[in-house]
Amino acid sequence: MNEEEKHKAVAQWKLQLNGVFNVFDIYGLGQEIPYVKEIVTELALQLHKRLNGVNQPIDLEHAKRRHGQRSKR
Repeated sequence: MNEEEKHKAVAQWKLQLNGVFNVFDIYGLGQEIPYVKEIVTELALQLHKRLNGVNQPIDLEHAKRRHGQRSKR
């Protein structure tokens, strides 16, 4: 899979996450959805690497640092 196809697959993944996280709009948490999507995507990529033999921990704190702070309310 080339880089363009990988980018497209990740974009499709994030679009699907929109559907999963839309329920949080009901509770006034819609502004957090983009941040949470990035964190979940990073964790999924970490899992993929781990399952494919890369000895890398699945680490939430690393994912958070990689994507910066949440939006301010």
